[in-house]
Amino acid sequence: MPATLTLSAPDGQSQWVVTAVWRAAERKPPSTLDEIRTRVLRTAETVGVVRATLRPLPATAPTGYYFDAGPGITPEPYSALRQGMLKAGDLTVSFTAMNTASRAADLDGAVEHPGRARHLP
Repeated sequence: MPATLTLSAPDGQSQWVVTAVWRAAERKPPSTLDEIRTRVLRTAETVGVVRATLRPLPATAPTGYYFDAGPGITPEPYSALRQGMLKAGDLTVSFTAMNTASRAADLDGAVEHPGRARHLP
């Protein structure tokens, strides 16, 4: 089981899930930006986001991609989803952020913070 970190707002209106992605059986984690882009696009299609618009993570150098989805994709009480993947040094990390409409600004942090992540081996 990969290392996973779940952070929830005290009011329950926002949640982030961050998972380190590593080699499992014969599958290696995506390691290039093209591989990450392909995996994020496939994830969007899997959760039902047809023709997802992938956006690069805001960073000084591109490190990954994410997509947004609206209601119907997330469990209650959440109404928005931001999901993606990035490379931090040698580590590949996936992230999911969900929130209610009252916490829409939290989705911006979901890409700003991981975009600055560093892997310290």
